[in-house]
Amino acid sequence: MVLGALTAVGIAGVAAAIALRTGSLSLLQSIFPFVFVLLFTAPAFFPQELLAPVLRDASVYNPLTYIVEGVRALLAGDPALGNAWAGFAAAGGLAVAMTVLATLALKERLRTQ
Repeated sequence: MVLGALTAVGIAGVAAAIALRTGSLSLLQSIFPFVFVLLFTAPAFFPQELLAPVLRDASVYNPLTYIVEGVRALLAGDPALGNAWAGFAAAGGLAVAMTVLATLALKERLRTQ
């Protein structure tokens, strides 16, 4: 649950940053395709070995790869499926980075108004 909550904070930070930077609610709804692309470049639906070579290379830089593998390892109780600590580190890093991004966007928004 903690891993999911950290991931939700990270994704919410992206949404908040987009909303604050643009001021457009219709553009904010574009967060879904962004997350959808992140999910499809992560091994969320099949193992990383079965991804196309381009997606496999891109998945190394995708934080959701480590989060998905961490959740998979925790649910199955099998550390061979992924590293739970890497998942926590990726989710925590994503949450911190996106919260900072949203905070900077808020600061800029308040300065211009």
